[in-house]
Amino acid sequence: MDDAPDALTPPDSTEGRVGMVTRHSGATLAAPGARGYPVVPRDKERLDALYEYGILDTPEDPAFNDLARIAATLCSAPLAMVNLVDHERQFMKAAYGFARRDVPRELSFCAHAIVDPSRVLAIPDLAADARFDSHPIVADAPHLRFYAAAPIVTDDGFAIGTVCVMDVAPRPDLTADDAEALRAVARQAMALIELRRDRAMVRKANLRLEETNARLEDVSRRKTEIISDVSHEFRTPLTTILGYAELIRDEDLDPGETREFADDIVRDVQRLTRMMENVLDLERLEARATAFRPVSVELPSLLEDEVARWEVDEAAADHAVSLSVKIGLPCVLADADRVAQVVRNFLANAVKYSPDGGAIDVRAEPTADGRFVRVSVTDHGIGISTEGQARIFERFARTQEAIARGIRGTGLGLAICRQIVELHGGTIGVESLAGCGSTFWFTLPAAPPALGGAP
Repeated sequence: MDDAPDALTPPDSTEGRVGMVTRHSGATLAAPGARGYPVVPRDKERLDALYEYGILDTPEDPAFNDLARIAATLCSAPLAMVNLVDHERQFMKAAYGFARRDVPRELSFCAHAIVDPSRVLAIPDLAADARFDSHPIVADAPHLRFYAAAPIVTDDGFAIGTVCVMDVAPRPDLTADDAEALRAVARQAMALIELRRDRAMVRKANLRLEETNARLEDVSRRKTEIISDVSHEFRTPLTTILGYAELIRDEDLDPGETREFADDIVRDVQRLTRMMENVLDLERLEARATAFRPVSVELPSLLEDEVARWEVDEAAADHAVSLSVKIGLPCVLADADRVAQVVRNFLANAVKYSPDGGAIDVRAEPTADGRFVRVSVTDHGIGISTEGQARIFERFARTQEAIARGIRGTGLGLAICRQIVELHGGTIGVESLAGCGSTFWFTLPAAPPALGGAP
């Protein structure tokens, strides 16, 4: 059999009913709409029901092919199909007697069969009706003559498609048994569509469950890592505090020595406090449990404030901090306090990891595509090896260069910076060579023009 579509030009004819079968013999099937196919009551809702099943454009399915074959066998027809009527086309889900193909809705027989979901549509002789005799698959090969279809009806009463049979020879009528058999196959088609939808929903639910389990496992793993890391990082200062406290308790120290040991205890306690605050802050950021208040932020004034802090800080007495901002820099959509936290961390690291002093350059400029603003802080300090750069933004990361020079830190600041930047939709990175300084940078999305961003 030729590869022919189930198609029909929209006719206008009278109709007669035989039981539950609508028999057409040269009169109107349904009033054609402006687009050339019959108007279906509540068609938008019908289409919504169709789309809910997710059956359109799905691959060939042997189970639906079996239904087409059963329909053909029950009705002694050489051709049968399972069709679904979309907004502007007919999707052929299964076919018996020729290959599957889609056709425009205005050429679809089934576009007429879905007008009345309660009836089986039968057209005994297509060529006997002047409205049908010029249709390509009636006037030309394969010269179809007979067509009958039972609507595929949802529980809500919407006909989303049909199970139809066709023949190249006219038939006097569709028997009541054939009509009921065709209707039964249509019900099975609806049940199969629902089964496929339910299976797809179960698969999606299983995927979501797997993703949730993976996230929970990741949270559990991260908590275990944090506990392990915190225990390790706390051990050294706690050991130091304990040692100094025992000395003060057990030894007869002069006031100077006691004050010196007490100062060391205070420094270690302050370090532990900062570490605990950073751990809690990082945990809140990773769990998305911290409030962000993104507004249009003018970076020049924010950067000026942060640079000014270091100009009067004794720790930066041997450093010259400069700021360079591109003219016309757009605002960014960000939480100003959190952005200031990132800049403050970058500047503190630039001072800390360039112990011999030197210039620290802060720059802000738009990216090449204008969608982001890039902020960078460059120092001329000890730098970071390639290996160190690979994990510099991880929790408790310390570089060998810093450890070798005895530069202390919690190893949490940059991990916090990474979370802050990524939660803003930006990126963060570092460019460095050991012994030659480092450039830490981050990007933030430019604010929309209405909020002060680039035009």
